[in-house]
Amino acid sequence: MLERLTVELLTFDGYFSLGSLTFVLLYAWAYTGSFLIAGSAMLYVYSCFLGAQFVNRFILQIAYWDTMCVFLIFMLIGIGCDSCFVFYDAFKASEVFAEELRSRKEDPVEIMTLRLKYTLSHGRKAVGVCAGTTSGAFLANLASNIMPTAQFGLYTAIAVMLEYVASATFFISVLVIQEKYLQNRCLWCPCGKRKQQVDAEVAASKKPFDLKAYNKVNQFYYNVLSKKSARL
Repeated sequence: MLERLTVELLTFDGYFSLGSLTFVLLYAWAYTGSFLIAGSAMLYVYSCFLGAQFVNRFILQIAYWDTMCVFLIFMLIGIGCDSCFVFYDAFKASEVFAEELRSRKEDPVEIMTLRLKYTLSHGRKAVGVCAGTTSGAFLANLASNIMPTAQFGLYTAIAVMLEYVASATFFISVLVIQEKYLQNRCLWCPCGKRKQQVDAEVAASKKPFDLKAYNKVNQFYYNVLSKKSARL
């Protein structure tokens, strides 16, 4: 009876992940300005939870599954949201130098290829280090003689690595689809406003450089720290 009650309570607590999902979905929607991007991030997070179960059950042949693994969803939502923001910011940052390539009438396919290289080179290291260290920490639980602890560590490590792979492949593909087919279609919605913001940033980047236009912190970095780094 005690075991049954514990399982029911853990399962009920797992339903609170829907509240976390809703909050993170709305936050990501407001940050990116696109429901497609935010929804895709939450989709691959939950898919990684199910994918880890598939790997454990059918590839590693581990039939045991503890209800405690339900709490993994909360951590995946947090890590997946971080990966979403890292790759999204890197992809949007690549738009600045892509505008310069368009002015030279470069091939659009080549421009998108360079943008993807930039996004992966800046995002995969940060996300990969986070996923690798997290997975390694949870794999240490395999040393435990308690089966639920060892299984939870392995399950979590697999789910986190799947999240890294999904964010570097599926999520970036969604960013490209949003950029090519949806971003310019609705100028009244947040994603269209984001396009106008990017255009304003590109136009501002072409103006003559004026250090006084930046705050004192940035002026200090430029005048002091950057010169010291150059001497080193």
